[in-house]
Amino acid sequence: MTLVKQRSRGEYVAERAILVEELGDVLWYLLTLCRRLAIPLADVIPEHNESGRVNVSLGRSDIEHVRQLAPLSELVKDMGITMGRLLSHNECYDTVLDLIRRFWNSYRRCLAVAQIDLAEAIEDNLAKVRGRFIDPMSMELPTFDCGYLEDERLPSRFRIEFVEKQQKAVVLRWKGKLLGDPLCDCVTPPDNYRFHDVFHLAFVAILHWSPTFRKLTGRKRKSNRSVDQEQDGGRAIVVEEGLVAWIFLQAKERAFFKDCKCLPFEMLKQIRQFVTGFEVEACPLSLWERAILRGFEAFRALAEKQNGIIVGDRTSRDIRYESRST
Repeated sequence: MTLVKQRSRGEYVAERAILVEELGDVLWYLLTLCRRLAIPLADVIPEHNESGRVNVSLGRSDIEHVRQLAPLSELVKDMGITMGRLLSHNECYDTVLDLIRRFWNSYRRCLAVAQIDLAEAIEDNLAKVRGRFIDPMSMELPTFDCGYLEDERLPSRFRIEFVEKQQKAVVLRWKGKLLGDPLCDCVTPPDNYRFHDVFHLAFVAILHWSPTFRKLTGRKRKSNRSVDQEQDGGRAIVVEEGLVAWIFLQAKERAFFKDCKCLPFEMLKQIRQFVTGFEVEACPLSLWERAILRGFEAFRALAEKQNGIIVGDRTSRDIRYESRST
């Protein structure tokens, strides 16, 4: 388990969100173990009642007492040692029950010392599971454009052509007009990064978000000054461009995600941290995964043909590649 940093006074600070996530995971491991061993939850958690509610809160004096007797690091260590014995499968039932109770006792003290409510750990964990592993209902997904005039909305559908000019430079053409400046790889050896605008298009179609594309197409939401500055402005554009560059580097080490059906969870969590504070953080991780994988599917086709057309549809939240001869 990741430990939070400590100040000299013994106060726990900084990586609280990580600790909330870790403690949420640990709880599910404990409950799964109890289920597989057919141990009733009421035999493990005295605070558990018929309504299903669990009260593990400690008073301030109790928390200070626990801190003095057992710092968080020691409580975590004790949980690890206890779990090691549980997984050895060499204990009788009564001993296993005692060990699980000991584990729970250390766990509840961890919550108290870190000042984390059990409900917070559970709710955070449920949100993570839903966002990562459960396909969201389309009507529950954010659109970010509702209520704005048509010329301030990202296009519902688009067909954008990638055209390679001389000296390995790529330009975009939409409705007969060029978008932005020609792009080159600007790296040795070349890696086809000049086609990276396809990822912005994947974000438009699947996430309904792209400050970069809004700028290219003149669709910033200027009717709302704060949204124009905070969500469509320079900082948001830099964040998106930086995120695309970082994702590209991760993909480059993995054959550009060829044959990948899913992305590393840690990578998706880092993406969430990347966009914290921007509207797109409302999109679940499963939607980010779809946008990235579909984007790289189109990217690989562009890189192979060195040109092509990207068709996007915000209603179906999808993009696809078409050859220019289609």
